[in-house]
Amino acid sequence: MMQGSTTPVLADVTDARNPKPICTITGSWSPQLVTQTMISWSATQGSPGTAGESVVAVLDLYTGTSTVVATWTGGGFLDGLHAWSPDRGFLAYLTSDANAVNLHLLSGGGDRVVASMGPVPGRGVNPSEDDAYLGFSPDGAYFALVQSYTASGDHLQIRHTTDGSLAYSQASGTMATWGSSGSHLYFRKPLGTVVSLWDSSGGVSQAFGQQLAWIRPRATPAMTISPSRCETTRARHTSGCMGTVGAPAASCPTSARRRFGSTRSPLSTSRRRRAGTTAVQARRPNRMARLSPMT
Repeated sequence: MMQGSTTPVLADVTDARNPKPICTITGSWSPQLVTQTMISWSATQGSPGTAGESVVAVLDLYTGTSTVVATWTGGGFLDGLHAWSPDRGFLAYLTSDANAVNLHLLSGGGDRVVASMGPVPGRGVNPSEDDAYLGFSPDGAYFALVQSYTASGDHLQIRHTTDGSLAYSQASGTMATWGSSGSHLYFRKPLGTVVSLWDSSGGVSQAFGQQLAWIRPRATPAMTISPSRCETTRARHTSGCMGTVGAPAASCPTSARRRFGSTRSPLSTSRRRRAGTTAVQARRPNRMARLSPMT
């Protein structure tokens, strides 16, 4: 999403300070960039109370060809959250219904369930504490699921990409993001003010010297972490950048932040009011994307 735009825009960001819009993308969906010429999205004909067909699909932006890469029966909260590995050889995605939330790993070797969690119960949602994040590490060695919604199962799971086996887990976690390189996952606990860092070689440690209540962080190519909202004793409800070594970096405009290889639950503020049985109905596959050339 470009600053000042009310709809997703496909743009050439070779020069990040001066992006060149190519076309707008309209429709009731939340696409993510897979390659320079391909986007993916999820859709369902189900709802939290009624199961239906769900899919993850990809669209070639130049040929207009769409392909369904995964299909299942779902429609619950978190259904269809997905992420691609950096080499696009693996797809991790969630399926959700009234019985369970399952984490899948799809590759050339097949589609397998690597983790099962309890269903999402009906409750209120706190946008400052609740989050759902699924993403691969920049080096492609791991993928992480960090969410605060399921009734059972570890809310933070880091798994090996090659076979989906567990590398690290803990009962609770939220507001996660991978760093810009290697395998470094930043996160905090719900209601917590200490940002933790998981490292593939050193385990878990405190990431920054000061305590923060950060919200929906993003990793940037410049190796900084950008919370979309960061509360400290000096500033509240502001956007800024935090250097990965713990020192504040220069202020970053929202339009310059980029997120690679990861996705969050695509719920707008108005849709976060309740999860579970009262969650908003997910996107339907018969609502096709429309690409509108920029003039």
